[in-house]
Amino acid sequence: MLRPQRIFFLMLWGLMAGPPPSNARSYASVVMGEDGVVLHSTYGDKTVYPASLTKMMLLYLAFESLRSKKLKLTETLTFSPHAHRQPPCRLDIKPGEKISVGEAISAIVTKSSNNVSVALGERLAFSEARCARLMSQKAKKLGLGNTVFRNTTGLFHPEQVTTAHDMARLGRALLRDFPEQYKYFSTRNFRFRGKIYRSHNRVLGKVEGADGIKTGFLSISGFNTVVSVKQPGRRRLFVAVIGGKTSAWRDQHVAELVQATYEMPHHVPLVMAKALPSKNLSSLAAALAKPYGSTSLTPHTGLDKLFAKALVAS
Repeated sequence: MLRPQRIFFLMLWGLMAGPPPSNARSYASVVMGEDGVVLHSTYGDKTVYPASLTKMMLLYLAFESLRSKKLKLTETLTFSPHAHRQPPCRLDIKPGEKISVGEAISAIVTKSSNNVSVALGERLAFSEARCARLMSQKAKKLGLGNTVFRNTTGLFHPEQVTTAHDMARLGRALLRDFPEQYKYFSTRNFRFRGKIYRSHNRVLGKVEGADGIKTGFLSISGFNTVVSVKQPGRRRLFVAVIGGKTSAWRDQHVAELVQATYEMPHHVPLVMAKALPSKNLSSLAAALAKPYGSTSLTPHTGLDKLFAKALVAS
């Protein structure tokens, strides 16, 4: 009978032996527990472009303003010419027209509307550039040490960067700090002016327990997502995947990471620097097959050292 560690190793090898990550330049993934412990990381601290995952931080600031009563859901946002000029995805709103804050949040979560994001940023900080600075400052306060924002939309800017680790941590912070607003991230459809917009987050309803958070896309970074998953009797996971070649590949990869993480030995985090050469797999298998008490496997000091040692020897 296969031991639990060996079963997990075989599952991991199945993931590693499949097609390589679809966008090698930008691929990264992290699985984080609700306690903040990193359970899996592949290139988790590599610099990548967040794309529309940027809007998670914009919404964090909006939720703060709602809590402090500086902003109201029923308040209306007026679209400036700058907001109107934003490229798709966007709502069909002309300069001078209005949208409520509640509608704006739903439009950002579901359609990832760029013009709405700029309008909300201008309301929060008088200009998009100033709002981006506030978003960067908040990132530092939240411990997102490798994240910088230069706009509110996620449209390409060479200095607007993050990591998969930071994005998973931001997803966790949104649920932890604003549980009353988190329901927005479960929105599957948004109706505006008689038209229904379907959420870009297709993991909802497809992966058991998935209830948010956000997707993103840039040609330079690929298809990105942060997903929160809570299955009955299991801990909540925050999964960040950066660099999918297609949205379908990205979503399937999320499902694979969730399954592998839930079936791994409960207290064994996995931190991978990169996919191991095949000649090192035997040493990894032997390490995973040892009794739990024979090695100290803790985040950033256990399996990551094992992987680093194997990589140096390769």
